[in-house]
Amino acid sequence: MTNTFPTDALNSSGSEDVLDPIYLPFSAATLAKHFAPVGVSVNTPEDYLRYYKESADRYRTFLQTDLGQKALPLTALRSPCQIEKDERFWTAACWLHIFYASNRVETLTRLMTDCFGSQPPVATLRTWEECFEGDLRLYFEAHLPSPVSYKRWLRENLRQRNLIPYVLRAASRAGNRDFEGATHVDALLLNASNGFALLVEAKVLSDVSYQVSFDVARNQLARNIDVMLEQNPLLEPPLRDRDPEKTLFVFQSPAIFKTNPHARLYGWLLQDYRNPCAIARDLPHRGERDWKSVASRIGWLTWDDCEGVLPGSCKWLAMEASAPVDQNARPQRPQPVLAALPYTLDLDFDKARLEKLIAEFESSAKRGIDRSLAVKLRNELTESDPPYVSRATILQLAKWCKTNSPLYWDGMEVARKISQLLFGCVVDRDALDV
Repeated sequence: MTNTFPTDALNSSGSEDVLDPIYLPFSAATLAKHFAPVGVSVNTPEDYLRYYKESADRYRTFLQTDLGQKALPLTALRSPCQIEKDERFWTAACWLHIFYASNRVETLTRLMTDCFGSQPPVATLRTWEECFEGDLRLYFEAHLPSPVSYKRWLRENLRQRNLIPYVLRAASRAGNRDFEGATHVDALLLNASNGFALLVEAKVLSDVSYQVSFDVARNQLARNIDVMLEQNPLLEPPLRDRDPEKTLFVFQSPAIFKTNPHARLYGWLLQDYRNPCAIARDLPHRGERDWKSVASRIGWLTWDDCEGVLPGSCKWLAMEASAPVDQNARPQRPQPVLAALPYTLDLDFDKARLEKLIAEFESSAKRGIDRSLAVKLRNELTESDPPYVSRATILQLAKWCKTNSPLYWDGMEVARKISQLLFGCVVDRDALDV
């Protein structure tokens, strides 16, 4: 696979070939190329595609009806609008944009530097460029087998890991040796040239699973880390050539859950797994090894990070839904803004003053979603070196700089001060057509 956008992959005009112009603006033919060749006969590319096609069709049909233009109860919206919070769509759209970007290596380098630091936590690879240059592949729904050592250990320790009688009876069936199936990795970047790989577990609103059928103490993060450490010589190439010692694990979530890690189980676990002893505790079958190295290969990435580094990779984050809500407005399908933005960031802005203004904005915002602008400003301008500001952040700031609702006027005044500080003017919402 080359670093060239396929001609049928992306069509901003909303062609029927595109699965969805916002949540997955790629053709089914392009997506089909990225399902892993793991030799599982029951899962063909068409089997996977059926889910995407049916969900996208259901969403498109709903939006074209009168009901699609009304504010309805959540119970009436969840099924037809599932695509708006669907991890499969978010994952495919984000990583396909990154994979086919003209500056793919640069984009991945920036994202991984934010996650792991300026150097890869892999002894044999000195730079991120070495990790990503070469025969890079992208796969979705890759089936990585459960480690044989774990299944053997679980068989011997089953009564210490489960207490439900019917589960124990099922485990005692003659010939029942497969206590854990394959792990379906949401996204997998694999460099066939050197064995480097990146495993991605992606979440939107859901939390990690805290158990598997036979082992109530095995959580989904530990399971992903476990398969990361396992060689897979029986898989199809190039998956069998993945080097476990050159493999990193990235957890991907909305920024709000990284800012508030206590809100999800995975937030607690990702913090806990910074401690090498915690990983060793949850993978007892692996015995002694360099757990410090394993801990260094676990990173936390957000969808907002990807949109900031590669605008358009998560274009739904730049939609009207992220602006203050006008309760009287007629609901419409929001569209991303694609025009060039006529503003230049003043890199000599007063960082201390910006931090005060961001804190003031947070205190004036009424809801958690409204404070997302503060999170973006802080991540991009006070915590990044060098500082930058993404298209999505500028568009959201513009919406805050002009709002007719008195509920948001306190935030509007602060937003205008932030805009003056960063750009020397108040960004014009009307000119940007947002």
